Amino acid sequence: MFQMVFVHLPARGFEEYVICNCCTDGCSPYLANRFFGQDGFSLIKGEYLAWVDQNICKRCGECVKACPWKARRIEDDKLNVEVETCFGCGLCKIACPTGAAQLKRIKTLNWATFNT
Repeated sequence: MFQMVFVHLPARGFEEYVICNCCTDGCSPYLANRFFGQDGFSLIKGEYLAWVDQNICKRCGECVKACPWKARRIEDDKLNVEVETCFGCGLCKIACPTGAAQLKRIKTLNWATFNT
């Protein structure tokens, strides 16, 4: 389960934002985004972005398995984070046994004036 924000009923001049605990098996917005991509069914990226401390990463792959966005992979004995596909949900941080997976705040969303 991961937390996600998506626009529900984006019609008639108003948007309704939904904050949800999503799963990768049955969450319709997540599955639509995976199938259609951000251009076809966009989700709101969070305020955080995953990164990894390569000095303490053991390349165990636990964060790779935990990432619902497939934003992490191990290549050439190095863990890489695909910034474009990371939504900052934090599951990698929870799964990392060494604490190498971290989140950095990259922006602050102003929900009062938010416009998709």
